[in-house]
Amino acid sequence: MRSFPKAHLNFVSRKQFKSKDAQFIVDFLRKHPGHAKSIRKFCESLENPDKKCMSKEQALNVLVTAKLTKCQYNFIRDATSETGHECFPSYYQVQKAKNECYPRKENIKITDTSVDINLQSLLDKTSERLLQVVDKKQFTNLVLISKWGCDGASDQSQYKISFNNELSDDSSLFACSLVPIKLYDSITGTVIWKNNKPSSTRMCRPISLQFVKETSETINATIEHVNSQVKLLTPSNCTNDTSITHKLCLTMIDGKICNNITKTQSSMRCYICQASPKEMNNLKKINTKVVNEEYYSYGMSSLHAWIRCFECLIHISYNIPFKTWSIRNPESKLQRENRKKEIQNKFRSKLGLLVDIVKQGKGTSNDGNTARTFFSNYQVSSEITDIDVDLIKRIYVILQTISSGQKINIEKFKNYTFQAAELYVNLYNWYYMPASMHKLLMHGAEIIEHAIVPIGLLGEDAQEANHKFIRDYRENYSRKISRIANNEDIIHNMLLQSDPVISSLRSNKTTKHKELLPEALELLEM
Repeated sequence: MRSFPKAHLNFVSRKQFKSKDAQFIVDFLRKHPGHAKSIRKFCESLENPDKKCMSKEQALNVLVTAKLTKCQYNFIRDATSETGHECFPSYYQVQKAKNECYPRKENIKITDTSVDINLQSLLDKTSERLLQVVDKKQFTNLVLISKWGCDGASDQSQYKISFNNELSDDSSLFACSLVPIKLYDSITGTVIWKNNKPSSTRMCRPISLQFVKETSETINATIEHVNSQVKLLTPSNCTNDTSITHKLCLTMIDGKICNNITKTQSSMRCYICQASPKEMNNLKKINTKVVNEEYYSYGMSSLHAWIRCFECLIHISYNIPFKTWSIRNPESKLQRENRKKEIQNKFRSKLGLLVDIVKQGKGTSNDGNTARTFFSNYQVSSEITDIDVDLIKRIYVILQTISSGQKINIEKFKNYTFQAAELYVNLYNWYYMPASMHKLLMHGAEIIEHAIVPIGLLGEDAQEANHKFIRDYRENYSRKISRIANNEDIIHNMLLQSDPVISSLRSNKTTKHKELLPEALELLEM
């Protein structure tokens, strides 16, 4: 019916058209000779009633997943139509599906340097869309657990578009987002929906975007703004009988943001117990320190835990010939630099890793994949770095456990991490344990105990990975006519990518996960 001339849709119904004889069609074509091609396609569709057109949501999923523009989508639709396969709806229908994914327009504030979505409106829309993908049962009181956080990304593309404020700059981005984790019935405890990929970007919902640098002022202002909205949240009334209460966990953050929230001045000091670097290796003294249990709620930052533990062991290996934490002698510095290059070359040749290589404007090459490869090949890594293989394996077991997304046995985990800390101190007492490893080994069990869901579900991976999508949307899928138009297209693309209905239509690729070590399995409550 879509290929039938729009101007004559009311002229005759599909049923009437099907019942008319050939003479009627001839008479119709005499009056409207310009629509012969459309009438032919329409008649072909009548001969093949089993051919179904995909829904507007399915078409939108194709457009989002394949990252098609409007022109590309219409080209593919026209090409398939010419072969007699009317499988794609019109772009007008796709546009309607897009509008259903966005919160109300008045709840999205867009300026030339920022985008801010009202948190209540975003959660209402997320809840509404989630209920469309779960089993249609009668539920009254539901609870949605979500994690949220913020992070900065530098080295953004700079465009020749004027700002309202001359001091504005688009070289840095600061993003705030949330990820829904679990929807359950508060009365029976029945899990209605669960995010099977909480570390994926497919459900990472944007809260705000700001083209500013990641400073203490920006971090504190953003978190304070979101927290003020969290306090005013009300249940989302999606239907007449169903309401969804929201629980938000601030866990998608790294150590820098944790230090800002807790007002810890030094990044080398533990924000939980305030231990200094010189106190980190004194395990007896650490156990007697007073901790602030409120800070356990900030989670483990599992992605950064992999990276920081990896960097700690690498830096120990550089200093093994000197057995000191810091090196100030010029000759020793030169020897350390030569050893560093030697270790880097071995990692490149044996494991194909780029270790500790500075990237201009983007930090170093030490990322999560590098760290995971280092620990998974712990025997080779031990041979290259001269680090004790048992220590590398123990830390690998701990990192696997906290990233598994499974429930962890607190007592077993606490004993295992303390044994790893003792091994570290016995072997490398001359190198002060960094704050991130200290938090993992000395406070990890308590953090896990205070988490309302398994700690592996509360990581910051999704937000970190979302930066590359923001960069792609900004460069290739947004208008450059003005800053506001550019930001509007970015936030719309992010909302489409993370929409629960659209995400549920994507095929779940079977990725090959590395099996947990037996020691890690023993720490889980199977």
